[in-house]
Amino acid sequence: MQRKGIKRRPMADAVLASLEPELKEYRELDGDGLYFRVKPDGGKSWQLRYKTATGKWSWIGLGGYPDISGALARKKATELRHSIRNGIDPIAQRRTSEANQEATQASLFKNVAEDWLPHKSGKAYLINPSSKYGPT
Repeated sequence: MQRKGIKRRPMADAVLASLEPELKEYRELDGDGLYFRVKPDGGKSWQLRYKTATGKWSWIGLGGYPDISGALARKKATELRHSIRNGIDPIAQRRTSEANQEATQASLFKNVAEDWLPHKSGKAYLINPSSKYGPT
C-alpha cells in the first residue's frame, strides 16, 4: 500500500504490514509522537519522538515490526511518555542498563577464564603437544 492511502490513525497491523518501501526512508505518524519507520531495504520499526529535559527533540527506537505490533508499540510509548514526564531520560536509562549488562557479561567471562587458565597451564599440557593440539 502506498502511504498516501492511509486514512485512519492509529494504523492497523494490516496497514503496517502493507506499507511499501520507497527510495528514501520515511516515517508515518501513528499518534502522540509515535512513528512507524519504513527503510528503503524494507525494514520496518517503531520510534518515539520526545523532548528531553534540555528542550531538545530526540528519537528512541521501540523495536522492529512485526516483532513489536502496533498495540505493543503504543503501550510502550505510553509507558515511556509517563517516564519522561517524571523526568527520566529513556536513552540515558537504556545506556545505563546496557553498561550494567556489559559489566555483568565481562564478569562472567573473567570468572570462566580464571577457572580455565590454571587447568590449561599445567606442565603436562605444555610438554605434551598432543594434549594441546590432538594426535598428529
